[in-house]
Amino acid sequence: MIDSSSTSLSTQQLATATGSLPMFGGKPHEDVQQWLRLFRLTCVTLNLNEDHSKLLFVCALESEAKTWYGVNKLENLPLDEVCRKLYDRFDTKRNIPQAQELINSLEKSEDESWVGFVERIATIANRCELPEAF
Repeated sequence: MIDSSSTSLSTQQLATATGSLPMFGGKPHEDVQQWLRLFRLTCVTLNLNEDHSKLLFVCALESEAKTWYGVNKLENLPLDEVCRKLYDRFDTKRNIPQAQELINSLEKSEDESWVGFVERIATIANRCELPEAF
């Protein structure tokens, strides 16, 4: 007979886990690599199995990251693959050269206002944490 207390995540364990792990929303100032390290450390510290770790993962996402998770239907993938995909999607620091190249190649469309054009550039720059002068 399997002890149900060893196979189910208690509300208290989940509260402890989510309380010790900051939420991750995918904002430009958030470091996805650091968050993933903290997530894995929390899972190991609390001895969470794959299913419970995935539950914690989903509970700790917010904003853009939560939307990204839902839209991409990642619930059936192994946790390691989901973590890799999260890293690939939200690791902005390694994309600086590509972002600089993209910004340099942007052109204002005729139906776009100058404000809209500048906001589009600023959004790319903020997402990639580009230095002010590049």
